[in-house]
Amino acid sequence: MIDEDRQVLFMGITGSHAYGLARPDSDVDVRGAIMPIASQIVGLDTLEQVQGEPVTVILGDGRMMVATDTVFYSLPRFVRMALQVNPNIVELLFLPKSCICAESWQWGRLMDCRADLLSRRVRDTYIGFALSELHRIEVQYAKTNSLKGKMGMHAVRLLRTGRELLLIGNMTVDRKVAGDAEELLNIRDGKVPYHELVKLIEHEVASLGAAFDKTVLPEQPNKDRVNRVLTDIMCRHCASTISYGSDVRGEWS
Repeated sequence: MIDEDRQVLFMGITGSHAYGLARPDSDVDVRGAIMPIASQIVGLDTLEQVQGEPVTVILGDGRMMVATDTVFYSLPRFVRMALQVNPNIVELLFLPKSCICAESWQWGRLMDCRADLLSRRVRDTYIGFALSELHRIEVQYAKTNSLKGKMGMHAVRLLRTGRELLLIGNMTVDRKVAGDAEELLNIRDGKVPYHELVKLIEHEVASLGAAFDKTVLPEQPNKDRVNRVLTDIMCRHCASTISYGSDVRGEWS
């Protein structure tokens, strides 16, 4: 379990269950943000992330499951990765309510400046992630003449959500809601031949690139506002801990 001294600021179900692409036996992925303890903020120790800690979640269909594929990022690292438009981080900002297991006032403050985290860098990061998947697909096919459909599914999904971000500054994580879940499942299950899949990915790359010319996103994120919000959150936490926490106060008694 997550150390009780580290406050969970946000926890959400990601992966196939969030994308509307889960099988009955699909694993549950959980990602989140945590607040480091004071000594990891102002002292010599640091905390980047905690992973592999089991957590119990309730899925949209009411099933209770223990998730072991878990990663909780320290809030400062989460914000840095969001500013870099890391697709795995950005999608957490747009999770459907049904996938959110826990959220705090600190997370609410961050969500208030969600738009300030985004920039036109979406084009490069999303295309980069998708082309990396395409390269793996091509290498696998060249070696074994077999197709890794799951990689293709994720490449297409990434490119389409990246295009949405560029055009409207928002994204639909649940692909059932977006309307292309069945197509993505066919790709995952290997029902789309290799050459057709490559052409589809190349088409989606071009489509995302074209969306760049019509984007609503700014050239750069609003780092000043994001930094003010993050600094306020972290300072409030440190002040509270130092005032009432024996771990810091005891050193001065």
